[in-house]
Amino acid sequence: MRKAEARRLGIRIETLDNEVARARAEADYDDQARAIKLPPVEPWPEPVNGTEVLDQVSERYTLQVVLTPGAADAITLWGTHAHAFRPSSTRRG
Repeated sequence: MRKAEARRLGIRIETLDNEVARARAEADYDDQARAIKLPPVEPWPEPVNGTEVLDQVSERYTLQVVLTPGAADAITLWGTHAHAFRPSSTRRG
């Protein structure tokens, strides 16, 4: 396919390869440039009551989104679960 495309464009295969490599490098750079970079999260300096924190998060959902009964609690627990455990593929043993 490379040969046919280079012939269609009237350029050498090496030129096509170089342009494709340059375009891919630019695309990778653009993706990295748009990535969201968040600062590291510092632990709260004092112990917190987990139940109170979860209740506050759930209440915040009900203030912002119309949900069926229990949905805010489910979303809160799902989010907590998603952030509490490291995926098995990144665990080190």
